Amino acid sequence: MKTGATTLVFEKDIKASATDCFRAFTNQSIIESWLCNSANVDARLLTKLYLWWNSGYYVVGEFSKVEPEKEIAFSWLGRNEPGRTRVRVTFKAGKSVTHVRLEHRGIKDTERWAKAAVGIQRGWESALNNLVVTLESGADLRIVNRPMLGINMDDFSPEDAARLGVPVSQGIRLGSVVEGMGAQKSGLVKDDVIVEIAGTPMIGFSSISATLQSKKPGEKIEVVYFHGPEKKTTTVELSPRPMPQIPGSVAELVLAMEDIYRQGDEALAQALDGVTEIESTFKPAPTEWNVREVLAHLIHNERDVQFMLHKILMYEDVFLPNNLQNRIDATVAVYPTLADLKLELKRAESETLAFLRTLPEEFTSRKSSFWMLGYNLLQSNDHPVSHARQIAETVAACRER
Repeated sequence: MKTGATTLVFEKDIKASATDCFRAFTNQSIIESWLCNSANVDARLLTKLYLWWNSGYYVVGEFSKVEPEKEIAFSWLGRNEPGRTRVRVTFKAGKSVTHVRLEHRGIKDTERWAKAAVGIQRGWESALNNLVVTLESGADLRIVNRPMLGINMDDFSPEDAARLGVPVSQGIRLGSVVEGMGAQKSGLVKDDVIVEIAGTPMIGFSSISATLQSKKPGEKIEVVYFHGPEKKTTTVELSPRPMPQIPGSVAELVLAMEDIYRQGDEALAQALDGVTEIESTFKPAPTEWNVREVLAHLIHNERDVQFMLHKILMYEDVFLPNNLQNRIDATVAVYPTLADLKLELKRAESETLAFLRTLPEEFTSRKSSFWMLGYNLLQSNDHPVSHARQIAETVAACRER
C-alpha cells in the first residue's frame, strides 16, 4: 500500500480472471459477498452506487467510467466524511492472476479528514484481503472469522417485556443458548434480554454482528442483560464459529440437503405420530407456538431458502427468515389441518431440492455465490430436528393437561 498527499493506493494479485475481478466490483450479489452487507448497484447505466454496512456506515456514489475487464471509476461519499472522493479500479490480466489496482483519490491531508482517512484505509485493506479469499475460494472472511456468543434470538415486544417483568423495551431476547458455548457457560438462559455487548447498545441482529466483527474467538467481552427485572453483568468468552463443509459440486450439495431433510422428516414424523388436531392447536404459553405454528414456520423457512436461491441466481446474469406472527397466522389459516401443514412442508422441501437440481454444474465455478449458497443451506442443519423437539414438548405438555 502506498500513500500520497490525497490518494490511497492498494494493489492485489488475485488468482482469478479479469472478468471475475471486474464482476466483483459491478455485480450486486458479489459486492455483498466481500465488501458490504447490502448493495444497490447499477453499473450498466453508469448511474447509482449505494453500499451499506451493519455498523451503520454507508456510501453513495455514481459511476463515471465502466470499461469491462479493464477499468471502473465512481464517486464516493461515506457517512460522516467531510466531502466527496473518487475511486478508480483497474484490472490487468496475467497468465494465472489478475492484477487489481485501487486508487482512492481526493482524501485531504488535513485534521478534518484524519479520522475518515484512517477508516477508509483500514476498510479497503480488510475488504481487499477478503476479496482475494472470496474470488479464490468463495469464502467470506467476515463470516468465517466472526466469533459467536452462542445464542438464538427471539422476538422482543413491549408485551414480552411486560410478561417477563423486564423494564426496557429495546434489547435482544434469548430464545435459547447453544450448549457448550460462551453464553451458556456465563449463565445466560432463555428469556434473558441483552441490552449491551462490549459497551455497545443492542437493538437487533445487526448490532451483534457489527460488534463482534472486530472480535476474535477466545476473547472475553462484557455483556449487560436483564433476567426478569434484575439487571446483571457477565463476562462471555467468544466461541469460534463452526463452519459447514461446503461441497465441491451442485450434485454433492443436493445430496447433503437430502440428508438434512431426511433426518428432519424422521424426527418430525416421530414427534407428530398420533398427534390429534386438537393437540396441534395447544399453546404451552400465550406467546409460544402451537404445533401447527411450528410447522408453518418450517414451511416459511423453505420458502425463504427458495427466495435466497432466487436472489443469488438473479444477479448471476442473506434471510433472514421472517417469523412475523401475522405471516404464521396466514399460513395456518390457508392450511387449516395438521395433515395440510405436514403435506405442504413436505412439498416445500421437495420444491427446494427440485430448484437445486436445476443448477448447472458450471455454477460451482462461481465460487463466492456457490460458497454463500452452501453456507446458507448447511449452517442450520439441525433446524427441523430442533423444532421436532419443540413439537414433542408441546404435545407432551398438552397431554399432561
